[in-house]
Amino acid sequence: MSFDHKPANEIEAKRIVAAGGWVEFNRVNGNLALSRALGDFAFKKNEQKTAEEQIVTDQIAPSIRKYLAE
Repeated sequence: MSFDHKPANEIEAKRIVAAGGWVEFNRVNGNLALSRALGDFAFKKNEQKTAEEQIVTDQIAPSIRKYLAE
């Protein structure tokens, strides 16, 4: 269903570079050991891209249209 989001992964490394970052010592910008996470906002600022260009969404399953958490 998924794969580990690690900077050493070629697909993730390309995404990081496209977003304005770099991978060094298998870490995002030489610091963060995973490439996707909530928080860590210092790693998510790219002033060269608009907010709309930085939005990432994905549909979990086509049959799920709405999720309500209580």
